[in-house]
Amino acid sequence: MKRVPVVLLVVVCLLAACGGSASSASKLESAIGSKQVADLFAAKTGLDAVAAPVCEPTTLPGNYTCTGKPTWVVCPKDASPTTPCASPTAPTKIWIACYPATGTYKFSCQRGEAPPGTKVFVTPAQRAAKKSAEWKCLAHTIDGADIGPLTLTTAESFGPVETQQNYITRPEAEALASGLHVPLAIACG
Repeated sequence: MKRVPVVLLVVVCLLAACGGSASSASKLESAIGSKQVADLFAAKTGLDAVAAPVCEPTTLPGNYTCTGKPTWVVCPKDASPTTPCASPTAPTKIWIACYPATGTYKFSCQRGEAPPGTKVFVTPAQRAAKKSAEWKCLAHTIDGADIGPLTLTTAESFGPVETQQNYITRPEAEALASGLHVPLAIACG
């Protein structure tokens, strides 16, 4: 009989998504949709709006990972853009990290990158755009070989960033970049 309250508590916690309630997520989604979050819509981000945001709680209580469909500011006609803008290769989906804030808004949110393995070149313009690759050595195999993520970006500034699912060696990165006909930058330090 003593186990019933514990089991009931676990079930209630799972249904209520302990660590972040469904109502908190929907409040955050509304706040993002109405630009009532700190930092996400600062001029340097190039974001004008985010439609249909969907937020999920992270393992840290009060923190969320969100996605949405961005609307970018208009690109300047007479100069190269210095911030992301509504170019044909601009990201069509964004990932956002949000956490509690003090002050005017209850949340501060920052744009992040797509999770590794996520395909981000989805429009014809993005697929056709010139790309570049970067490989970073961040760890070592048991044999001592450098390994790390390979990222692909559009050669034009501010396009989406696609990161390969698994860490790979430098020769594997070189082979992938060669196969994709993209220049490869190596970042080891």
